[in-house]
Amino acid sequence: MIDLTHKPVSAKFCEVLEADIGSRQLVVLLDVRRHYTELVDALREAGGWVAPVLAHRGSYLELMVELEHHAGSIDPSPVLVHLPGDIEVTKTPMLEIAKAGKMLRKALDTLVREAAIGKVTPDQVEAFLAEQGDDLSLANADAWMAAKVSAASGELTGTLQAMSLTGLATALLDPSSPLVKSLASPAELGPIWHHLASHLGLPDDWAYPVPRERVSTVQAGDVMASWVLCVEYVHDLRREVRAPVLRGIRGSLPARLRDACFPVARWLRKTAPSTYDSLARDVEAWLPEELAAGRPGELGRIDTFRFEEQQLCLGALDALDNSDWDNAAEWARERLEGESFWVRRELGRDSAWILIAAVAALGQAVVGSKLEFRSANSLEEATLSYVERGAQVDRRHRELAQQATALLFSKLPYADRLRLAIEHVRKIYVAWQDARAREWSALCEREGALPGPALQQRQLFDEVVRPLVGTGKTALFLVDALRFEMATELVELIDAGARLRPRLAELPTVTEICMNALAPIAQAGKLRPLMASNKGKPARRFAGLSTATFQYKTPDDRKKAMASGAGGTTCPSHSIDDWLRKSVSEVRQSVGQAKLALVLSTRIDVAGGKGDGPSVFAGELLRIRAAWQLLREAGVTNFVITADHGFLLREKGDATLAHGQGHDALARYALYDVPISNTEQYSVALRSLAYENVEGYLLLPRGCAVYEIAGDSSFVHGGNSPQERVIPVLTLEHKQPAGGSDRRYQLELCGSGSIDGMHFVDAQLLRVEGNMGLEFVEPPSVDFDVRVVGDERTRAFTNQAGLDAQMRGGVVHARVGRRFRVLFRLTGPRGARVEVELFHPSGTQAIVPALIDRRFDVTEAKQAAEDAAAPAVAPAAEQPSAAPVEREWLDSIGELKVRRVFAHIEQFGAINEQEATTMLGSPRAFRRFAANFEELAKIAPFTMTIEIVGATKRYVKRSQK
Repeated sequence: MIDLTHKPVSAKFCEVLEADIGSRQLVVLLDVRRHYTELVDALREAGGWVAPVLAHRGSYLELMVELEHHAGSIDPSPVLVHLPGDIEVTKTPMLEIAKAGKMLRKALDTLVREAAIGKVTPDQVEAFLAEQGDDLSLANADAWMAAKVSAASGELTGTLQAMSLTGLATALLDPSSPLVKSLASPAELGPIWHHLASHLGLPDDWAYPVPRERVSTVQAGDVMASWVLCVEYVHDLRREVRAPVLRGIRGSLPARLRDACFPVARWLRKTAPSTYDSLARDVEAWLPEELAAGRPGELGRIDTFRFEEQQLCLGALDALDNSDWDNAAEWARERLEGESFWVRRELGRDSAWILIAAVAALGQAVVGSKLEFRSANSLEEATLSYVERGAQVDRRHRELAQQATALLFSKLPYADRLRLAIEHVRKIYVAWQDARAREWSALCEREGALPGPALQQRQLFDEVVRPLVGTGKTALFLVDALRFEMATELVELIDAGARLRPRLAELPTVTEICMNALAPIAQAGKLRPLMASNKGKPARRFAGLSTATFQYKTPDDRKKAMASGAGGTTCPSHSIDDWLRKSVSEVRQSVGQAKLALVLSTRIDVAGGKGDGPSVFAGELLRIRAAWQLLREAGVTNFVITADHGFLLREKGDATLAHGQGHDALARYALYDVPISNTEQYSVALRSLAYENVEGYLLLPRGCAVYEIAGDSSFVHGGNSPQERVIPVLTLEHKQPAGGSDRRYQLELCGSGSIDGMHFVDAQLLRVEGNMGLEFVEPPSVDFDVRVVGDERTRAFTNQAGLDAQMRGGVVHARVGRRFRVLFRLTGPRGARVEVELFHPSGTQAIVPALIDRRFDVTEAKQAAEDAAAPAVAPAAEQPSAAPVEREWLDSIGELKVRRVFAHIEQFGAINEQEATTMLGSPRAFRRFAANFEELAKIAPFTMTIEIVGATKRYVKRSQK
């Protein structure tokens, strides 16, 4: 093997040849200028190279014989064939052989540039090549480069060669590093400049932060970092640069030098974010021409500099204003999924992009829905069209409302622009929604508002629930105001073979009619509405449904009818809250003798009626999933999840309809003795709905307007729009009940604080040692959220996920063993400071909530003063009492941790022994608490009982005193 120690260019060429030969194929080297003849002959003479070396030296016959010898061996090896001179291969016997292998051409000047990387600066290389001209040879290039490398050698050069480029950047940016301290004066920076030029392409005339001759030893890191940032920026840019100092970087920098810069920039963002932040801001100020306004599409994906993210965000907001949904969505996707340092560093920017993405998604959904009911021939056909083309539009609108409620606050970047963008797309959506509602109403006028039996709500129990009861233990979820589109999200959350089908709610779409219609009380397909008394005047309200012998107005009434319809002796019926307070064994005992169990949920409707719907929707879907999993683990195999009706989301100022007798109209309907029809309203005869023993007409808005009585409401139902009428019927049939897992986890709090106008909690979910459980595979992720403890006036809004976590479905999802961050806002009374608890909302794992050991400041809710002055929507008995009164009794408990336990019981209804022990800090503290419980409980404004299930105590809130 020949010695190439002092022949760096020849050594580089051998690397190139070895890389090509490594694929075990024939390589034909076409050497037109005969630059490589001496090297090839040396390889042939020395032998021992990675492959046999053959060469044309005047006789093609001899070359063909040698090739035939190698091809005929038992184990043919790769072969290098050298063809020097200006040979036209197509006119030689080598044509077929060359076609079978790879023909390699390598210009010597290109080889010199590649060999110089990391050894000689690009300027020196270009000067040498220009000087050599046509006299360039491999021997001259070897000699020149060896001399340059030798001249640059020294102790510092050796140190630099031993360091990675990222390590060098870290050292140069730290004035206290041994490397910087070893540099006595700027005169000693020569080897560093040479190293940066040969490894990164840094030019001699790079003048940041000052011209080269004035750079101090502590500024060398700024020089290096500014260069790699500018190289990254230029090559990420989708237009030509404007700043003169950046011209020439793209296109002139060899690919290897260019690619060496990118990891250094990424390293600085990852390991020294504060340093990177400061440096990048200074460098962008050095590039005023680049800060000039430009089109967002011209910028790249990385956002090396802060102004890139700012320009793009403003451009995305302009796009939203112009209904350019696709571009806004693409820019938001790049920022949220990409590597934008500024979006990750400034959390408000992340929130802004999330909102931009949500606005764009709604705009795209409206444009792409292609939904219309004009051509539909039946309600069945129209319902199918809505499910396929319309439900996703409504889902995008709800998701935007949820995101705006959680993220849009005054400190958010471009908050006013975002509000305008949200209102712009909302008006487009409202117009789309109103047009579809009018088409739907016209269809109902033409074909009738009552669908066939397969879509009737009144047939659901007999056609869906009863058959499932016959095959196994069944749970029926009755969710007030669960829209069809919400069930599409629920299907994704459950992901267990769920089947989702639509039905149409009865009219009007109010709980008094629709929830009772879910019970099996229809006779011959007909219902008998029960009218509310009106002090001797004509009844204008519905109170429920009835049969010849019974009235159905309450949950207990419905339970009796459903229990009878299921044929069981017992039918446990509880709210989701009550089910989730039970252990698996308690639930198993509750459903043990039952064929049917009822799960009741009213949170969506109640919160919506109070104007708080968007802050509750996502959490309630998680609670439904948690209840499903709990019941499944307790032995229930069949599930039906359905609703009484849907709803419309609106804003104050949306369309309203005047009504001659305003007190008679509800939000979306009125009862009349005679039919009325005009451009804004139409009538549906109660008899046409197969209602018995009742006369009159429903007066309904054709579109999505509400009657004046509900002009200030943001959540309404009662009308005949698809959003109100199309309800979900989600069924799950599990062949076997799920086996309960005995895995146990604990939350370890790692820190908390405030940043960019938000609070945060850092935590880690750890498996308790010795509790592997029956299943050895960890869940892919576990959901977490925060809630306020002890102050019902204050609401928590989870904004974002941080560290190694993701935000999905309004909650934070983290992996077991990985640190995660929950970022949230608190809104409530001015000056309030509250305690916050980190908890697992879906309840799919055994995780004790963790109370954060500090109080958080509350941002005053802008609506608080108006709400206080406005008349209450609910009866006074349903309004929460003032918080200071509620907390007086807690303040009388001297020990802080004990106060927290009672606050938890007050807010969440129960606490078990394990949870209380965790809050109190030790088993000994729990025993002391248990001994004093009865005395302490006397001062609470509610009664409490102690329940013992197995070997575990539970302290349960029962009723107000």
